[in-house]
Amino acid sequence: MFALYLPTTGQITRMVDAPLSFVSAQLQEGELAAWVGDGVQDQTHWIDDEAMVQPKGDYKLEALPLPCAISIEDVTYPCTEQPEFEFDAPGTYLIQVDAGPQYLRKEFTIENPA
Repeated sequence: MFALYLPTTGQITRMVDAPLSFVSAQLQEGELAAWVGDGVQDQTHWIDDEAMVQPKGDYKLEALPLPCAISIEDVTYPCTEQPEFEFDAPGTYLIQVDAGPQYLRKEFTIENPA
């Protein structure tokens, strides 16, 4: 199994289970290929500067990796310091966090009582 990835970020763009000759022909501009073992997935892994597979980092809403991008109700906010979440209206709010290819993309739900 090969992971095709962007060496500038380590983001795995897709997985290919084929001989190296086929994989080489599938590379798009800027991509490299790294042989990976079973269990590697683009959603849960990334490739470091030495072309080694690494698990994406996990985190909690109270300790976000910075910088990151936070999306709430289809609006994305750049985040460079730990935010405090306050909402004017009662309801349930879905918070999506993208901290780059080295971290898991996660969703959190916050209840704002009436």
